[in-house]
Amino acid sequence: MKAAVLYGPRDLRVVEVDKPTPGHGEVLVRIRACGICTLEQRLFLGNQKIFYPIIAGHEASGVVEEVDGHVLADLKPGDRVALDLLNRCGECYFCRIGSDNLCENRFKPGLNLMGGFGEYVAIPSSQVFKIADSLSYEEAALAEPVATCVHSLRAARISLEETLLVIGAGVMGLLHLFLAQLLGVQTLICDIDERRLQQAKDLGADLVINPERESLVNAVKEATEGRGADVVVLSTPAKSAFEASLSVVRPGGRILLFSKGDRPFEASIVPDKLHSKEISLIGVQGRTQRDFQGAVSLLNRGRLDLRPLISAVVPLERINEGMQLALDRSTYRVVVHMED
Repeated sequence: MKAAVLYGPRDLRVVEVDKPTPGHGEVLVRIRACGICTLEQRLFLGNQKIFYPIIAGHEASGVVEEVDGHVLADLKPGDRVALDLLNRCGECYFCRIGSDNLCENRFKPGLNLMGGFGEYVAIPSSQVFKIADSLSYEEAALAEPVATCVHSLRAARISLEETLLVIGAGVMGLLHLFLAQLLGVQTLICDIDERRLQQAKDLGADLVINPERESLVNAVKEATEGRGADVVVLSTPAKSAFEASLSVVRPGGRILLFSKGDRPFEASIVPDKLHSKEISLIGVQGRTQRDFQGAVSLLNRGRLDLRPLISAVVPLERINEGMQLALDRSTYRVVVHMED
C-alpha cells in the first residue's frame, strides 16, 4: 500500500509499505480522509519528536475492510467509520481510571501509533466509531479535534448563564465556538487576525475582539456587566494571551490552558490573585474515549457543520503540498484524501 512516511524533519515521502493485517481484537480500515493537525505539523518541522520513521496522521476516517474474529463490537466490512488513532495502552494507571488522555505509554513505539497518512490501518475495535451515511469522510476525520474541544468544555464546567472567551480564532478556537453555541453560551472570540475574526463573526460569535485595536479588558467587561469572562480558553500558546487571560477572567472564573506551543514560555503568577479571587487554572490535554464518542454523536446527528473549517483537500501524492498549505496561517484544516 502507499503511505506518507516521515523519515525526519521535513523529509516526508510517499512510498510503498506493507499493508497491515488486523491482530487480535483489531479492525482493518481503508483510510478515506485524514486531517493535517498541528501535531503532524510539529513532527514535520522537527519541533516535536516521537520516533522516525513514522506514518503520521491521527485525524482519520474510512471504511471497514476486515474484522478480526475476536471483535465483539457491531462492526462489519463496508461500515463507514471515524478513527481514534492516538492509541492508548489500556494498562497504565491513567487508562484504568478513565483518564486515557494521560496514558503513560501513548507515544511509545510498542503501540501502533497514528497511521492515518497510509491507505490502510489496523486498529483496536474500541477505537473505531461508526458514522452516519450523511456525514462526509472529510468532516468525519475532524471528529478527533472536536473531541478535544468536548473534553475542554467538560473541564470548564460551563453553564448556560455564563460567558466564554476564546483567545485564538483558529480551527480549535472555532470548534469551541461551535460547541458553545450548542450549549447556548454567550461566546466572545479574541484574535489579532481580522480575517479570522470576520469568519468567527460570520459563524455566530456574539462578539469579536482585536486586542491590537481595542482594549480586551474593556470589551470583555462591557459584555459581562463588568464582571469579566466566566471561562477563558487559551486556544493559542502565546505568553501574551496567557497574561491577558488573568486580566479578563472574573472572580471565581476558570482559565483553560488548551493549546501546546512549539516553544514553552515562562510566565509570572501572583498566587494570591488566584487565591483571593478563587480563579481556577486548568490544563486540558487531548480527549478521552468518552469525549470521542460525544464528538461522533454530535456529528452523526448533524449538530455540527464543519465544512467552513476545511480549507483544502489534497490527494496523498500531494501531501507535501498539503503540509505547506496547513502551515500557512491563512488556512484552517487541510485534509488528505485517499484516491478510490
